[in-house]
Amino acid sequence: MAFKGAIKAGKTVVATLRLDHSSSGEALVFMAAGSADGASSSGRAVVVPGGEGAITLVPEQEGILEIEVDMTDEDDTGQLIVTVNGKKRTSEKITGDTSWTYAIT
Repeated sequence: MAFKGAIKAGKTVVATLRLDHSSSGEALVFMAAGSADGASSSGRAVVVPGGEGAITLVPEQEGILEIEVDMTDEDDTGQLIVTVNGKKRTSEKITGDTSWTYAIT
């Protein structure tokens, strides 16, 4: 799991997975936010090869935001992009299953 930094509570976070055409099958992208008092929210998207899927969350309390990508095969590739209030925060080429974590402050 890779820590990608902090995001302020109340901001709109969008995680987008662009799955390469050459991928062997679908991928699942999942995003969840949780706080110490047990409040949580989550979303998911299934993405086909050559397609794109996005999830939007607005974490309202301090806690943790996790983004998980589950590929069909560990050699499958894509681009994972996270925006905060419409501005690109993190964008990386990924291969295989991937986990990113952000602190919600």
